[in-house]
Amino acid sequence: MYVRQLAGRQDGMIVEMDAVTANAAIEQGTAARPTDDEIQEAGYQAENRDVEVQPRQVLLGYRVEPSLEGGGWDLFDAGGVKLNKEPFHNRPEAMDAAENFGRRARGLPEKAEVWGNGGSGSASRASEGIQIEKMTAEQLQVEAARRGIDSSKANKKADWIALLKRDDEVQAAIVAGNYDALTVDELKKLAADRNIDITGKTAQSDLVDAIKAADSKPLIAG
Repeated sequence: MYVRQLAGRQDGMIVEMDAVTANAAIEQGTAARPTDDEIQEAGYQAENRDVEVQPRQVLLGYRVEPSLEGGGWDLFDAGGVKLNKEPFHNRPEAMDAAENFGRRARGLPEKAEVWGNGGSGSASRASEGIQIEKMTAEQLQVEAARRGIDSSKANKKADWIALLKRDDEVQAAIVAGNYDALTVDELKKLAADRNIDITGKTAQSDLVDAIKAADSKPLIAG
């Protein structure tokens, strides 16, 4: 995210920061949100920055299939070219990578929590978790909003910390395919994010079975 510094040695300069730090700086008055013209005058590409795009849109054309190399999953683009050197450990990991390929193809910034050295976002989530305790209440609120977490019932710093830590646990469980660790509401949200039909299913075991069944099928986005 681009901001215009209002203090320090970079006063007046356009710099890029992660969303949490940038929004916190804007709220504290040490930075301001620049216009597209200011970003471009500084030599950066303003187009498509900080644009929210639905994952299903950026995944169009990508295929995720069981690897023929003995376990794991392979990712292919619309032309049938395999994009990974080593198989991904599981389908969610491959889909995370597909989303970042799709974002790059559209000139969008990559999602920070996915596509790291051929792996999933679990390591990145873990590194974020280490810093959670050091965040201010305002930074925690911004981070919760960035992740799409409902924090409407949170009213103190400990509440936001608990929400973010639980989100870390949920994301790690999803990457590992450990859906039994998720609550019914978390399973329903995951199914909705992946467009999995769970009509008539309310029990945790039924929701887990539906998601696992969807994971076992080759996916062609489009």
